[in-house]
Amino acid sequence: MEADQTVNEDKGTGKPSKEFVRWCFSLGSDFRNSPDITNLRFWAQKAKLKLKPGDEVRLLEEARQLFSKRLELDLKKSDPN
Repeated sequence: MEADQTVNEDKGTGKPSKEFVRWCFSLGSDFRNSPDITNLRFWAQKAKLKLKPGDEVRLLEEARQLFSKRLELDLKKSDPN
């Protein structure tokens, strides 16, 4: 992400939420950061992303959906059947 970037309300939060979920899964195959407000704020600070309170809510909603989908896909991949 570019330095001091803000979330554009007209475009939604799609790209930042995808990047946040990618970060949640980036710590190894046996560990996941949860898509919660504390991790979001930590990630946003590291990514130099400025979030307004309303942006946080929307981004978390999208990120939680993406997180669940990705986790489900990972579980299907690991299923021996």
